[in-house]
Amino acid sequence: MRPRPSSLRSDSKPLALAQASNHPKLCSANLHQPGANIRDDMRASPPLRCPSGITLDLGRVRDMADQSPYYLFASLAIDDMEAFQGEYGAPVFPQLMAAGAEVLAATADAEPHEGNYGNTWSVLIKFPSRDAFETWFGSSEYEPLIAVRQKLTDTEKSLLLGMPAVELPA
Repeated sequence: MRPRPSSLRSDSKPLALAQASNHPKLCSANLHQPGANIRDDMRASPPLRCPSGITLDLGRVRDMADQSPYYLFASLAIDDMEAFQGEYGAPVFPQLMAAGAEVLAATADAEPHEGNYGNTWSVLIKFPSRDAFETWFGSSEYEPLIAVRQKLTDTEKSLLLGMPAVELPA
């Protein structure tokens, strides 16, 4: 098991979310409020001292998340793979490399082990940080390729999902 970062430990004890459940910023009822921005709330929060003596600095957790790898999972429904690879794949790949991204997996043969999966292309891309991802995704160079991707995929079935590598303690 990987050791937890120092901001999540005190006296070599991992922080359990249950120990901090009385804190409004960590209460599960508040984590998922529509319109709530937990990332900004975490940065503004003072360090949380739990009754057990463990301290959690939510700002440091946020900083770690910003500098940790960020992953993009794409599951796309594509009718014309040749057109997709030529019009989207070929121009987007150099952009990804310039952004410091690494394609970890890309396949037309994803194997579902649970549930139904009917899309024709799956890719997992690792970015050096969330900021690197957001800079690339919001860039003027990538903007025209969004329209190309959307034109060549069924946007009702396709999914782009971003995931940070840092996990809050459970």
